[in-house]
Amino acid sequence: MEWNRPLGELNQLQRLLRRHSRSFVCASQRARDDGVSADLSYRLLLRDPERMDDLLHEVRAFQGTARVTGLAAQEESEL
Repeated sequence: MEWNRPLGELNQLQRLLRRHSRSFVCASQRARDDGVSADLSYRLLLRDPERMDDLLHEVRAFQGTARVTGLAAQEESEL
């Protein structure tokens, strides 16, 4: 996903991820050339894998996110 807010505000997104997952880890974080936004990838162990669409909907509605996609991979999911 693309994060278009200061990186110091990622804790707000991480609170949302905590609500939906048993655990998560930032798999990759790359600052973009504009110096403001970043490309992020998370691996999550969802509490309820059937609710992946709910998580995606909430992250897409979160101010400052763009290009949000999800990929289910057995027990873990990637955002």
